[in-house]
Amino acid sequence: MDPFTVVSGSPTTSPPSQYTEARMAVPGTLKGFEQTLAVQHTVLIAHETGINILQSQQATAYEHQVAMYNKQELMHEQLHRQDETLCDLAESFHRISSFLSPY
Repeated sequence: MDPFTVVSGSPTTSPPSQYTEARMAVPGTLKGFEQTLAVQHTVLIAHETGINILQSQQATAYEHQVAMYNKQELMHEQLHRQDETLCDLAESFHRISSFLSPY
C-alpha cells in the first residue's frame, strides 16, 4: 500500500497522519497497537486541552460574576447612604421650617 495520499488526481509529498497510519496498520500487530495508542494519546491531549480551555473560560465567567455582584452590593450601599442623607436633610428642613414659622 502506498503511504502517500492522492488529492485531486496528484500524489502529495506529505506523509499520512498518525490517524491514517493507525487505520492502515494491521490489527493485532505491535505496530498497529503502537499506532492506535499514539492516536488515542493525541486525542486524549486534545480533549485535555479542550477541558482546560473550558475550565479557564468558566473561571473567567465566575470572576466576572463575582465582580458584578460586588459592584451591585457597592451600589446598594451607596443608595442606602443616599437615602439616609435625604432623610436627614428632610428632618433638618422640617426643623428649620418649624422654627421659622411656629404657627
